[in-house]
Amino acid sequence: MSPMTPLLGDKELAADVLITEKAIAERYHWAALEALHPQVRQSLLQMHDEVHDLARRVFDYMNRKGWYQPRAADTHTIQWFQNAIRNLQQDVGTAMHNLPAPGQGWGYAPAPAWGEPTREGAFAGFGTR
Repeated sequence: MSPMTPLLGDKELAADVLITEKAIAERYHWAALEALHPQVRQSLLQMHDEVHDLARRVFDYMNRKGWYQPRAADTHTIQWFQNAIRNLQQDVGTAMHNLPAPGQGWGYAPAPAWGEPTREGAFAGFGTR
């Protein structure tokens, strides 16, 4: 290999960018789901969308070049996926309907932390855990 030969070509660089952007989008997605403050959540969602758009453009570029050619789904797979999504949407709708109202508990009480008061009395068993 001569000193002028690049170590990575366009295909390898594009694949690296795509993998990186997908990983970043995933992290923004999870961070947005867990962000408490609405403005922080909105900022994370905006960053997620920007990264997602870039990843899609890199995917489209690689696909046009023939470097990334996912197999097209057959009719049976598409029908299975549509049914699975429909079932999932129904399950989620049922679960959302059964959520406790704000301020209502989830139906369980967590175990007290070490040294916290219990029903048996203030600090019963203190130092025994």
